[in-house]
Amino acid sequence: MINPNAGMDQQILFSSEDQSNKTFENFYAAENINVLSALNSFLSNKSEFGCFYLFGVSGCGKTHLLKSAISTFHAGSAYLDFNTQADQLREFSNDNAIRLIAVDNLENTSDHNDDLMLVYETLRQRSAKLIVASKFAPKALSLFLRDLVSRFISGQVFELKMLDDKQKVKALELRARLRGFEMSDEVMRYVINRYPRDFNTLFGLLDKFDNASLKNQRKITVPFIKNLES
Repeated sequence: MINPNAGMDQQILFSSEDQSNKTFENFYAAENINVLSALNSFLSNKSEFGCFYLFGVSGCGKTHLLKSAISTFHAGSAYLDFNTQADQLREFSNDNAIRLIAVDNLENTSDHNDDLMLVYETLRQRSAKLIVASKFAPKALSLFLRDLVSRFISGQVFELKMLDDKQKVKALELRARLRGFEMSDEVMRYVINRYPRDFNTLFGLLDKFDNASLKNQRKITVPFIKNLES
């Protein structure tokens, strides 16, 4: 059951959204359209080395864009989350078939700076690509290898801005429409006002509502959601 008063537990509950459905098509850019455009352009030239650095607060969509980039490349790409996979960095760099590596949560790289430098140089020599995402701008990173920061700055650096509540509603509407259903303004307001507003939670809720609606053959309404909460 869904418990709107569960706080942090609720955020954890809905962080299990299927990561494979993150694409550029279902990313609602709003004022981040310049970032989306630049990243698409960066990926379009697959035969030239480049580094793309993305930063912004938690929940603004960095992981979505990294995984969208991986989906664009399909084979020959690898996503690595420094929260859980940092030890695999060197292994990825040794795979000559990889043309794109996307590194998430870069701020947690303090114990792997040498490996990250190796990856950077290996991809540069291979004319491959590196995308990194962090909460912090390059100069704010506490990296021991300052040369690594200078390399990031020499590439493309973009800040991803958090959407406001109205824009988050638009993002939910887009995701729902692409899944083949709609939610009323009343439902949207209820969700935005009732639940944590990070996108992992919001999109996780959307998945839960859609699945429950199909299972019960009922339209997604506020009473239906309240029934799921009980």
